[in-house]
Amino acid sequence: MAHYSSDFKWKSSMDRGEIEEFLAGLMFDNKHLDTGESGYEITFLFNGEEYNDVDQIAWEMDALKKELTLEATALYVIKENDFQRQKFESENRTAAKQKRDTEERERQQLATLQAKYGAQ
Repeated sequence: MAHYSSDFKWKSSMDRGEIEEFLAGLMFDNKHLDTGESGYEITFLFNGEEYNDVDQIAWEMDALKKELTLEATALYVIKENDFQRQKFESENRTAAKQKRDTEERERQQLATLQAKYGAQ
């Protein structure tokens, strides 16, 4: 069985909406992985640095990460619901087509048998 990792992706923006949309996309991709595929690891960098110190800036950055993640999760839920709805509709269309194809084949078989043996 093959084993591979996801591609590296990064986003730099001053627009919170862009970052939230990007994070939601990563969350969606992590939910729909192929067999053996590793998900994305998400690292936040602010001004090119990770803030791990226990000072005021680290606390503010942690709060910002939580806010961004919360908003991205809300967008992810919308994306996931749309995906599931489209998948359900596609499966329903496929099932309906299979049913129509089966009925058509049965009608053709019936017509063949009636022609061969006569209608009774």
